[in-house]
Amino acid sequence: MLPNRLARLMTWGLLLVSLSLFVASVDVTAAQLGDVTITLEDYKYRQNKDRTKFVYRVSSSTRPNDQAWILELGDCILPEFVNEALTSPFTWTEEPFQGLRFVRTRRSQKFVVWLSGQWDKGVASMALITGTAGNEEILIGEIDGPYCVGSSIALEITAGAGISFPPISGPGLFLADQETTLRVTSSSSGWTLSHSLDLTIPTGAWAETVERMFLLTMSPFAALEGTADIQVAYTLNPNEEDFGGLPQGDYVIGITFVVSTD
Repeated sequence: MLPNRLARLMTWGLLLVSLSLFVASVDVTAAQLGDVTITLEDYKYRQNKDRTKFVYRVSSSTRPNDQAWILELGDCILPEFVNEALTSPFTWTEEPFQGLRFVRTRRSQKFVVWLSGQWDKGVASMALITGTAGNEEILIGEIDGPYCVGSSIALEITAGAGISFPPISGPGLFLADQETTLRVTSSSSGWTLSHSLDLTIPTGAWAETVERMFLLTMSPFAALEGTADIQVAYTLNPNEEDFGGLPQGDYVIGITFVVSTD
């Protein structure tokens, strides 16, 4: 005869998994390169003038010496798109990437970039240059800046939107009745896929126990441009000592899948 705690567990209703989706983009409004902090303070499109403004603050604890920083501009941003009269003094550069090179003269300094037309904001490369020609040190990072091609990314469930488990009869592995197929469609590579749990459990149940015994595995995938189908499998793996924290009742595990652009 099974112990009472096991018998109670067998009377569970089906454990259900509910799924939701979320698409997010990651803003990079500040970055640290060495002891220098570069911050995007303002980004705005002025419809009446049909031009877009980016304002950066570059600061450090020490006075700069032979120091410059570079903001990447993609191939679609031609020189005639940059309003030289309104933009902070700059020179065009091709190294280490195409962009605008600004010279620092103060510990905290504002740099403004004006572009003709309406431009999206997205992650761009930037570089901090110290030293003199032929003896330069280059630090490279990323920050939000003018973006050439508006990226798009979508996440959908193509199969397995409702998952359930059989009643648990004791320790061991219990497989869900089906897998979920997630489809990520992206116009750029480098995206990430993550998930979080939201539990609805009976009074007296231990959330830590449910989270520990719930196993989610994803099939291998490459975060590349195009479409990726990802299989998600679910398993319950209770140990005998877990049952004290699993009273009789209905258990629902909500899963939110999040796809994020870099």
